[in-house]
Amino acid sequence: MTALDWLRDEMLLTGTKEGCAEGDCGACTIVVGEAANGQLKLRAVNACITLLGQLDGASVTTVEGLADGAALHPVQQSLIETDST
Repeated sequence: MTALDWLRDEMLLTGTKEGCAEGDCGACTIVVGEAANGQLKLRAVNACITLLGQLDGASVTTVEGLADGAALHPVQQSLIETDST
């Protein structure tokens, strides 16, 4: 099972979208955090080509986890202000 399928179908976190399903478009991008040398290393990955088992022991942040309460994350606000995708 891909991370994208698990997020959307099992966790009902539908903010992460499926675009190309090949890892090219970035619509399914999530942030994965893993411990490395006593620090949390963050990286962006394509959930559509990441298998769920690859995330074992890692933290995962989706678009739902960016906003703090009612306020948008600065990146989200910037996308709105610049009509970006």
